[in-house]
Amino acid sequence: MYRAFIVDDDAATRDGLKNYFNWAKYDVEIVGDAPDGDVAYEQILSLKPDILVSDVKMPRMDGTVLLQKLIGAGMRIAVLFISGYSEVDLVKSAIRFGASDYILKPLDLSELETAVSRIVTRLKDDRARAEKLQKMEAQLRRSMPLLRDRYFLSLLNHGAGSLSEIQADAEFLGIELDTKDQVNAFVLTIDEYGGFFNPSSEKEKFLCSFAVHNIIAELMDGSLRGYTAQEGKQQFAGLIYGKRLESAELVDFYSRLRDILEETLGVVVSVGAGTIGDSVAEAASSYRVAKENIKDRFLYGSGVYAAQGCQQKKKADMLLAYQYLEGLRLDLPLYQEPARIDAFVEDIFGRLLSVEDISEEDIKTFCFHVVYKLHAQLTGQDAAGAGDFRKQNDAINSVFKQNTLEGLKHCLGQYFRDTVNSFCRRQGEYASSVVMVKRILKEEYAHQWTLDELAGRVNVSKAYMCTLFKQSTGQTIMDYLAKTRVYKAAGLLLDPKNKINEVGDMVGYGDPGYFTRIFKKYLGVSPSQYRGNLGSRLSGEDR
Repeated sequence: MYRAFIVDDDAATRDGLKNYFNWAKYDVEIVGDAPDGDVAYEQILSLKPDILVSDVKMPRMDGTVLLQKLIGAGMRIAVLFISGYSEVDLVKSAIRFGASDYILKPLDLSELETAVSRIVTRLKDDRARAEKLQKMEAQLRRSMPLLRDRYFLSLLNHGAGSLSEIQADAEFLGIELDTKDQVNAFVLTIDEYGGFFNPSSEKEKFLCSFAVHNIIAELMDGSLRGYTAQEGKQQFAGLIYGKRLESAELVDFYSRLRDILEETLGVVVSVGAGTIGDSVAEAASSYRVAKENIKDRFLYGSGVYAAQGCQQKKKADMLLAYQYLEGLRLDLPLYQEPARIDAFVEDIFGRLLSVEDISEEDIKTFCFHVVYKLHAQLTGQDAAGAGDFRKQNDAINSVFKQNTLEGLKHCLGQYFRDTVNSFCRRQGEYASSVVMVKRILKEEYAHQWTLDELAGRVNVSKAYMCTLFKQSTGQTIMDYLAKTRVYKAAGLLLDPKNKINEVGDMVGYGDPGYFTRIFKKYLGVSPSQYRGNLGSRLSGEDR
């Protein structure tokens, strides 16, 4: 519903406008009327109508002056002027500074209807736009904490324009920041969960991070001012600012923060502090140093790692370490004792930590190559199994997720143990499968075996069975079957009652010619020569 107010010094015109026009058709209600602008002004300010229908020419205050006063009072109102032909130029001028429309006297209802329709349509559009803006503003207010955090993280990671732009952004987002203050960026990571937080529960990790965030914010509301935002599940980014910052004071603050978090929440954290910048324009460079410094916790454990300047760290010389790995040969069965694996891992890390200027990335990259080496060793010593790529990839992913040296040692040792166990388990499988194949062939040597049928009997794939058998015996399955048949035939030939062609059939060779070729291949003589030689030896023994 829209509200309208009528102003006209002619009572008949006011009465006609109120009673002889269908305002309800346009969802408009007449809330008042007045004979002159000066009388209407106070009523309009009080009633706050949406539409003003006003005569232009009135004795004490005409419509254009009334409109100017209403605009000056801060009112937003749609105005429909009623004027004579002589006042058209005046009305057109009024339209330029705020009037919505006009119609000429004498009034024509169709013209009035058209004008009111235009005004109401415009009011509907304005109302819809205002409602949309209100919703957007409410959404902006709800999203403001997230917007602040995103802007802050962008400021630290990438920088954010000139000082004046940063100041304007901070004021809009409600971040208390003086661009002339000195700044010190820091990174805080949760290294260990303790107290009543369960590290295996994602919900409890979230609650822990929420509590850590609140404690940091409370402490920075005290002696030091600053802002902090969560940058990851276990990492926070912060910026401390003040007129003059001292390194000793900052280190003391970070140490106190660590103690409070451990006392109240039972969590162990590390802090990497950046350099002190002269203005917020140096926040990003300070944060880069902080991220470099926090990496030291990997080598030295949880603590506070303050900036030692912006010097570039030297690149570690890893040549000797990789040469050692390249020449390493591991006989996996020898590592079935856990103590040998532990000694191997300790040796690896002893070599790594002796490398000057070695970094977390250097160590993890080397461990990646160790995992690859172990996988290659398994593949080389177990051609049938060819290693387990899924376990290899899982181990590599785990290597790069570790936050401590001890965690990395455990990860590497566990993969080594899994590799050795997998190798030994497969060796057991090999022996079992090969024994089954041998037993079947010895007992059922006369059967016309196919490799597919035999693989089905031992419940493995044909390729796997063939590889296992060749690896274990040094011969193919069909060679083994042929030898078994020939040696069995040789035994049958000892009995003169068995005819030579029948012996071939008895051991699985229905074709006498093929039987003769196979027999001669393995024993060097034909079946008949073998029997003849056997007869000669027996005769000689009788003499």
